[in-house]
Amino acid sequence: MVYYPNDIALETNMNLELKKINLQGIEFFQQKMVESFSSGVMERFGNIDAAPIPPDDDLSQSLKRANTDLWAIMLDGVPAGATVISKDAAMGKYSLDLLF
Repeated sequence: MVYYPNDIALETNMNLELKKINLQGIEFFQQKMVESFSSGVMERFGNIDAAPIPPDDDLSQSLKRANTDLWAIMLDGVPAGATVISKDAAMGKYSLDLLF
């Protein structure tokens, strides 16, 4: 166990895994992404009556790019978040487009 300032503890023997998500699994992660972003906005700014945060089409637009994949972040076998990663084949580089 590693301790950080403000008494935050991080278990050092966790099993972290990325699992590629097919297009049928997007809705679950899109809902979780909106919940997590909206929670942070409401905590900081209070209840606002606005469109989902981020907008519904942000994930869709990210996934429409060539060489882009959605990955589930699994912590001890339980979904803990997701990320959109794209690859620039010409440069041989990857970029992190979304993370939650």
